[in-house]
Amino acid sequence: MRKTIRQNIRIIWAIAAKDIVDGLKNRSILSSILTVLFLMVFYKGLPILTDGSRPPQLALYDAGESQIIAQLENSADVRLRQTASQEGLERYLGSENVVVLGLTLPPDFDQINAARTEINLSGYVDHWASDSAIVKTQTHFENLFTTLLGKPVHISIQHDKVFTQPDGGQAFFVSLSVVVLLFIFGLSIAPTLMLEERETHTMDALLVSPASNNQVIMGKSLAGLTYCLVGIALILAFNAALVVHWSVILAAVTLGALFLILK
Repeated sequence: MRKTIRQNIRIIWAIAAKDIVDGLKNRSILSSILTVLFLMVFYKGLPILTDGSRPPQLALYDAGESQIIAQLENSADVRLRQTASQEGLERYLGSENVVVLGLTLPPDFDQINAARTEINLSGYVDHWASDSAIVKTQTHFENLFTTLLGKPVHISIQHDKVFTQPDGGQAFFVSLSVVVLLFIFGLSIAPTLMLEERETHTMDALLVSPASNNQVIMGKSLAGLTYCLVGIALILAFNAALVVHWSVILAAVTLGALFLILK
């Protein structure tokens, strides 16, 4: 029994390994992988190119009518976005694909500013923000508020409260990319490899080999699954910071790929 299982595994793996190697030589498969890589580099690099020369963004919920709002609107060192509620603030932060600082000013902020010699504020950034980006953003706005208020301002950052919105720009693009890739790779790779084998007449040798039909199907499915997972891995490598539940997404993409390949 064990010998039979090991033999089946060897045959399936031999077929899959051959198809994986052949896939590396196939122009359509290779171009698909390179296209995924290019799109990820372009998408992740675009915000850096477009936002690099502009001042940082500040999302602000002012529970009162603080006088500092007018100063911020007239400042060239900030792009201000006001929200109507705390929930709106967190939703806006979770929908952006660049690091945005969120601040909530209490209703009595002007009175606090007049009574104290230094100000402490609580700030928010999306959970995927890197430590270096958080420090850079924090330092910029602490210096800006210190200049505007004429007294030391300290901002404590919470980066574990705001999470990317499911319908936000980044989450939607990444989810759409994964689904499109699964459909393209899952439905096309196995037929592409089989067509290539017919053209190169290697299918005839496979049909007269000791491999059964089920072993051939499983081997080619394994090769297709490998390329699906390679494409998904490229997408997730560029967007790993967005993922909260790795076990869920890995199970979902693996089952989805198998479903499409075996369909």
